[in-house]
Amino acid sequence: MQHLQHNEPLTFEKVWQMFQETDKKFQETDKKFQETDKKMNHLIGNWGRLLEALVAPGCLQLFKERKIKVNQMFQNARVRRAGEEMEIDVLLVNDTEAVVIETKTNAGADEVNELLHDLASFKEFFPQYRSYTIYGGIASLRFKSEAEHYAAGKGLFVLKVSGEGLVQIIN
Repeated sequence: MQHLQHNEPLTFEKVWQMFQETDKKFQETDKKFQETDKKMNHLIGNWGRLLEALVAPGCLQLFKERKIKVNQMFQNARVRRAGEEMEIDVLLVNDTEAVVIETKTNAGADEVNELLHDLASFKEFFPQYRSYTIYGGIASLRFKSEAEHYAAGKGLFVLKVSGEGLVQIIN
C-alpha cells in the first residue's frame, strides 16, 4: 500500500489508488474468512459424527434397560418427501416402538424444540412407523441453561455423554 509523504498533496489519483489497494486487502481477507468457514464447517461436521459414534453403540442396551426392547439401530436415517428432508441422527426400532435421538454437542431449548418439531412430523416422513409408539431423546455433551430439564418436561429422554464415551439416560 502506498503511503503519502507528510507534505505530499492528496490527489484524486492517489486516493483512488489507496482505495483500490484497500479493496484488494478486503477481498483477500474475505477469501481467508470463507476458507476458515469451510474448515470450521468440516470440523463441526466431523465433531457431530464423532458424537453420534459415541452415542449410538450404547443406546440399544440403555433403552432395553428401560424396557424398550429395541433391536435395530440406524445412524443418519435420512428421508426426502415432497421436497423436504428429515435426518435422524440415531433411530432405534423393534417391531412396535421407535426411539428418535438427536445428538448435539451443545443442546439448548432451540435444539429441544427442533426435535419436538421433527417428532411431530416423523410418521409423515417415515410412514413405515405409523403404527409404532415413538419416543424422542436428545443426547449432548453439554446442556445449556436447564435444557435437560426442559427436554425431560416435554417427555424426551435426556442422554448425557460423559467420560470415555459413556452414555447415560439422566432422567
